[in-house]
Amino acid sequence: MNATGASSGSSSFFSNARRVSATASATTTTYHKPPVVTRVFYVPAKPQPQVKLIYPKGVRPPSPPATPAKPLKRKADEPAAPKMAAKKAKVAAKPARSPSASSSTTAISSAASTPPHRFSPIAKAERDTPPLVRSVSSKSVTPAPPFGSLEAPIPRPCGTDLDGNVTPFSAADVVLKLFPSYKSYFYNPNDPEDRSFEPDAPNGPPTIELEYPNTGASEKFILLQPKDRDHYNPIFDLRSAIHTIVEYFMTPEQAKLFGTHPSQITLPTDMSIFCHHSDPIPDPPTPPGSPGRAEPPYGDLLHKINRAFNKRDGPAFVEHVNNVSRLIREIKESGLCGSNPLIDNVRRWPGMHPKVCKVIIEQTYQRSVGPRIKEVRQYQAWTSNIYGELMPNLVSDIVHITGLKPGMHFLDLGSGVGNVVLQAAVQAGCTSAGIECMAKPADLAREQLSQMQARLRLWGLNMGAAETIEGDFREVDLTRHLQQADVVLVNNYAFDPKLNEELSRLFLDMKEGAVVVSLRPFVPSKFRLTQHNAETPIAILRPEDREFRPGTVSWSVQGGTYYLNHIDRSMLREFAEREASSPVRSTRGTRRGG
Repeated sequence: MNATGASSGSSSFFSNARRVSATASATTTTYHKPPVVTRVFYVPAKPQPQVKLIYPKGVRPPSPPATPAKPLKRKADEPAAPKMAAKKAKVAAKPARSPSASSSTTAISSAASTPPHRFSPIAKAERDTPPLVRSVSSKSVTPAPPFGSLEAPIPRPCGTDLDGNVTPFSAADVVLKLFPSYKSYFYNPNDPEDRSFEPDAPNGPPTIELEYPNTGASEKFILLQPKDRDHYNPIFDLRSAIHTIVEYFMTPEQAKLFGTHPSQITLPTDMSIFCHHSDPIPDPPTPPGSPGRAEPPYGDLLHKINRAFNKRDGPAFVEHVNNVSRLIREIKESGLCGSNPLIDNVRRWPGMHPKVCKVIIEQTYQRSVGPRIKEVRQYQAWTSNIYGELMPNLVSDIVHITGLKPGMHFLDLGSGVGNVVLQAAVQAGCTSAGIECMAKPADLAREQLSQMQARLRLWGLNMGAAETIEGDFREVDLTRHLQQADVVLVNNYAFDPKLNEELSRLFLDMKEGAVVVSLRPFVPSKFRLTQHNAETPIAILRPEDREFRPGTVSWSVQGGTYYLNHIDRSMLREFAEREASSPVRSTRGTRRGG
């Protein structure tokens, strides 16, 4: 989804409202003839006597009186009925309790003849108790959790028994597919004539291979930078993978072999650092207690890589990365009876760390969706088929808040390229499924799933069972998935009202206690459960408003609100019990049956 378009759309809406308000105020200050204008805005600071006069329609105001007696007398003589009648009409319009069956029948007939309305009340004559109300006040919005506060691993086994001898779409394949959009980053400071780090180098583009944690697993990276800072950067990906392996797959003693701990080195998140020469990055501080420790076999490798990258020293960068791969390989081969110590470490994890999950999800996305991103952006703006994504940080929050874990089922209605389906299966280890009606995103979802399964083998990890379905959720039979689902996600931010209504009918198949996560509310503010709407899907939803942080959705840089709709039939049961004990039950039963 186009973030700019979304922002401008929201801005124009509120800006127009302010302009309308300003215009109304301006009209009020220049108003002098009350009988001419139908809507009067009174100014309390200096009330004018003329404003207090109320004339019936068609009656011309009299000439200015000589004394104030006539206006007072006219006001007294003029029947106060219009004002009183208006008040009486409002009172009469309110539901009134009546023991008569005929009054109840009339009220029900009137309600049945009108279409559903989000504020439609049922007359108190329908029953002798007031309607049940669920308030969805904006004041009850739960603030977004602090960044990183929901980063605890979800308990589950993470290791795999499969080896890493797979060939997924590699980092080098991504660059080769989009080769004209890349340029050189490194050079040889000791030989100005060396062109080995240029895209058109005599022996091919500069390439390096990184060893991954699983047995027999490695991946090739081309050491070039994108011309557009927003495109995939293999150098950043390479450094991120190295830091992730050392920080999360090594024991503290194993990590010491690589020098400075990754937590002491900040990787650039702003891609502009790849697009221009910058000042040298300062050396990281020496970790406490480091004096006297054994010198790593290849020195402080991570610090050396950091320095070579900053100086754009190609030969030094290649040398240090090769030494990292050599050390990883030696550790993998040092296990007893052919075991891999790094995979043994994974089996001791309490669960999948969200940061590891996000690195692998980003790798998978860049290798499958990234090269074809233009295909999913070909949509008609502001239609129900508009394409938008939830960023991994927001998905991680949703996974934690809804309590997803192994043994639970997740379903994404309108899953796009499958990002959330994959993250739920990897992070929580749950069974995950998604359905998408648009052909190109659905095809990319299948490709992402295949790439994710292969890429997890490189890392020595596993995931929950995952499935991607191509089709319209209004037409495909999803009964089994809905009945099993503990959490259902629907990104209905741009859905039209008709599609939202059709979507809500699916919730009737869901079990008690399940949660529907949505980007637009299904339950109106101050929803009143009445006989008129008791059989609608929203009658079983108990909403909870939640904030999401800025930058966690693709269509806006701003934060916003999403909704947790709990499947809760308790209010409906209470309503049915109250209806059963109502004195007018037999009358209504006849009406509904006849």
